[in-house]
Amino acid sequence: MVIVRYLEARVKGDADAMTRLSCADWESNARTEAASLRNVKVTLENLQCTTTDRDATIAFVHCEGKIVANYNGELRDFDLSLRDFRLVQQRGEWLMCGYRD
Repeated sequence: MVIVRYLEARVKGDADAMTRLSCADWESNARTEAASLRNVKVTLENLQCTTTDRDATIAFVHCEGKIVANYNGELRDFDLSLRDFRLVQQRGEWLMCGYRD
């Protein structure tokens, strides 16, 4: 699933992979998200994602789990269940394109 690959790339700080997995409108945001965790030890814990809504061009994915960032020994959790991911059909594939409004 594209969102799982996107989140895996995010915890690695792989902006190029995140951009490849993003729609054109989201590419700059993907780079910003990758940079936000650069130079921080990050893990992805208990990730489970499910498509909740889908039509021919837009889908929404809800994920459970969290990103855990270690800032010099201080752990900070980012709960993935707080926002649903928005995907769009572009270039013949589903791509990350933001969050549900």
